[in-house]
Amino acid sequence: MRIGLISVIAVLLMAAACAPKEKPPIPKAKFEEMIVDLSLNEGTFSRLYDVDTNVNRIVSVQNLQVLQKHKVSKADFIKTFRYYDSRKPELLEIYKSALAKTEKRRDALQKAVDKKKKEAEKALKEKEKTQAVKDTAS
Repeated sequence: MRIGLISVIAVLLMAAACAPKEKPPIPKAKFEEMIVDLSLNEGTFSRLYDVDTNVNRIVSVQNLQVLQKHKVSKADFIKTFRYYDSRKPELLEIYKSALAKTEKRRDALQKAVDKKKKEAEKALKEKEKTQAVKDTAS
């Protein structure tokens, strides 16, 4: 009897090991990029609108646009999120990587803004010099 029970358990364990592994509907890299885009949307709208506006509705529309951009259904996104939510270490890895990518994009945008600001300040100074020369010549 014990040998039979042990044999059944061994067969079940082998069958479970050979069973196809569950996979999320969205590949990990694509899901990560979507998290980055969603994070950027949320950050953008939290700065642009005050508390009295309906930010949740606006962000919801933007989030749907992210899903459309990545050609992913809301159901597949939710299934993928649930998949990784049940695997906390992987979800944490995705969030850490997404955060690093978001910060890298933020830094690149800040550099571009700083460069444009310097160019605008330089152009304004040149215009002021030109105007001062014209004023003294008149």
